[in-house]
Formats: sequence, structure tokens, C-alpha cells
Amino acid sequence: MDDANLRPVAAVPMTEVLASSYIGWPAVIAGALVGTAIFVTLTAFGSAIGLAITSPYLGQGLSAKATVIAITIWTLWVVVSSYIASGYIAGRMRHMTPDVSIHESEIRDGAHGLIAWALTTLLVGMIVSTALSGIVREAQSKTPEQTDHSLYMADALLRGERLETPYNEGLRREVAAILQSGVYNGAVTASDRDYLVRLVTDRGLTPVDAQKRVDYAITDVRDTANAKRKVGILAAFLSAAASAIGAAAAWWAATIGGQHRKDYAGVSIFTRWR
Repeated sequence: MDDANLRPVAAVPMTEVLASSYIGWPAVIAGALVGTAIFVTLTAFGSAIGLAITSPYLGQGLSAKATVIAITIWTLWVVVSSYIASGYIAGRMRHMTPDVSIHESEIRDGAHGLIAWALTTLLVGMIVSTALSGIVREAQSKTPEQTDHSLYMADALLRGERLETPYNEGLRREVAAILQSGVYNGAVTASDRDYLVRLVTDRGLTPVDAQKRVDYAITDVRDTANAKRKVGILAAFLSAAASAIGAAAAWWAATIGGQHRKDYAGVSIFTRWR
């Protein structure tokens, strides 16, 4: 064929080839998997440290305040570190898109970091929910005496001065229900309180001592429930705050990873031993 009859074929611009897929899913998935693995590893490591520095015995190990502070700092560190790794890999491994401005490229890198953050959050949520479901099943398999504080306080109320003063299970659960009603309704009604005082008086205590024991039980059950509520609020707030900080960290790390990709920045100090 004569070369004169050959016609040049117009090249398809690279931007048109890549326009149908702005999101590099392989990079996003890789970043999410690495971030999740780091989260699981650091969480297990932190659990081991926590068991080592705390003690089930009163007065030993870290105080409750120090334990809360340590858990908060470690949780933030684990979450932010995981999201930084996730975002950096998503930004670094994303395919370069030619013919776009530096600002647009940075936005796309950051968007990949956010997508990796979202996927990491879903994976971590699945792992945590699975672990929590196992804990709940374990708690449900235990007897009520091991899980319900109001039942313990009911036993404390009905404990007589003499060992030969038994009480039945129905009465025990009735007392526990009255104590719980003080938590749900804000206070134990006067009639219920008087009833509890009569029950305790029948166990061999004086009316004054019976009133003191009843007041202590009501206050203790209410304070325990309030403490659990505060722990739940703190845990929910900490999770939300850590996730929000993690989103910003993932965006930032992805832009850094994208800049390193464009500059062909090496990490030979970490990957070469010769």
C-alpha cells in the first residue's frame, strides 16, 4: 500500500479516556483495607496495654480519671493514624489525570481520601458491631445476678440481721423493680419507699436503720444508672469527634499522597536495606 494513501488517525485525548472514571477504586479499596488493618492492630495492642496498667482491685493501677484520659488519647491516636494511612494510600496510588489544574488535582486527591475514609469507617463499624454482638450474647447468657445491679441492691436491702430469715425470689424481684422505677421515673414514690422501709424493718432492723438502708439503695441504683448514661454519652461523642477528625486527616493525607505521586517522592529509607 502506498504511503501516500495512509491517513493519520486522530488520537483520542487522554482526558476523554479517563473522564468516565474519575474515582480510582483500586486505590480507595487498598487504602481502606490498610487503614482497617492498622485500626485492628493498634486496638488489640492498646487493649493489651490497658489490661496491663489497670487493676480490678480498688486502689491499684490507674485511677478512673487517668484511665478515661488514656483511653481518649489512645482512641484518637488509633483512629487518626488509621485514617491518615488510608487517605495517603488512596491519594498516592490514584492514577494521574493529565490536563487538569493543580487545584483540581488536589481536590480529586482529597476526595479519594474522603471515600477511603468512608469505606474504612464502614469496615471498622462492621468489625466493632460484630465484636459488640458477641459481648451482648455473652452478657445475656449470664444470670441476672451477674448483670443487674438493682438485683444486687435488692439482696442488700433484704439481708436480715439473722441468717435464718429467708426471702423468696418473687419478693426479691419486686424490690428490684421498685428500685428500677426510681431510675425510670426520676424518684421512688413515697408509697413505694414506705413499703421498702417496712420490708427492711421486718428483716430485724430498726425503723431508722431501715430508712437509711433504703435511701442508700435508691441513691446507689440511681447513681449507677447515671454513671452508665454518662459513659455512653462520652463514648458516642468520642466516636463522632474521632470520626470527624479522621475525615479531615484522610483528606489532608490524600493530598500529601497525591503531591508525592506527582513529585515521584521516594521512601527508600523505609524500603531499601542496601
